[in-house]
Amino acid sequence: MCSQKYWFVTYEKQSGGNVLLGKNVPCKSISIGYVLIRMHDNDVRTLIKVCHIAELKKNLVFIGVMDFKRFFLLD
Repeated sequence: MCSQKYWFVTYEKQSGGNVLLGKNVPCKSISIGYVLIRMHDNDVRTLIKVCHIAELKKNLVFIGVMDFKRFFLLD
């Protein structure tokens, strides 16, 4: 989930859809798209199906999803 619209490489508006955050406060998901992130080793990765939620104070990345998508190599 990302609050910064300008980070999106692709941007597809979606209607409806809420995400429950702390204290069960609903936030509306505005769109979905791709976001590029630069890793510590300067490798650039593409995060897919990222929700744009303007009310977020911080961007949220789920490590379990990134691991499942093989963004991390396990030793």
